[in-house]
Amino acid sequence: MATAETVSGVWKMLTRAYPDHANKHLAGSEAVETMRLYQRILSDIPDNLLEAACVDHIASNQWFPKASELRERAGALRFSKLDRMTPTEAWGFAKGAALSHGWPTGDALVDRVMGALGWNDFCMSERDDESSWRARFISGYEQLVDCEYKKATEHPMVTDARRILAEGKRTELEARKLLKGE
Repeated sequence: MATAETVSGVWKMLTRAYPDHANKHLAGSEAVETMRLYQRILSDIPDNLLEAACVDHIASNQWFPKASELRERAGALRFSKLDRMTPTEAWGFAKGAALSHGWPTGDALVDRVMGALGWNDFCMSERDDESSWRARFISGYEQLVDCEYKKATEHPMVTDARRILAEGKRTELEARKLLKGE
């Protein structure tokens, strides 16, 4: 995870790459406080990934990045859509696995989508139903890819807060059921 030393090095790269911004907006205690905030927001990102995100930003942007932009860029590098099948390719893969009776397929996302849709139902369906299966599969695959991307890019503090809130809601719902005698 990003050490203070790494964030400091990234900070130096950014202030050197964007000297006008640094001179105008990052002077004295403001620079220290801003760097501390960046450290807090970026601390869960691996060192090499944070450095790569910084270099990538500098290479393609003329403006000093917000911490959220570096976080987003690191997430995009970590969870590259180039490393996974497109929805259409995934559909072809699932269809090929069904034809060869290969379950599970070996691809976690394809298996999750087909599991949710019903692998056996798909295998037993009529050929005329293929377009509706394809549409449902592609929609489900896109939703899972988006969900996985959000998990990969969300700050752990936000994830923890979301989990705690969900548990609280669950507890609240359970209490209501008990009060109603359900």
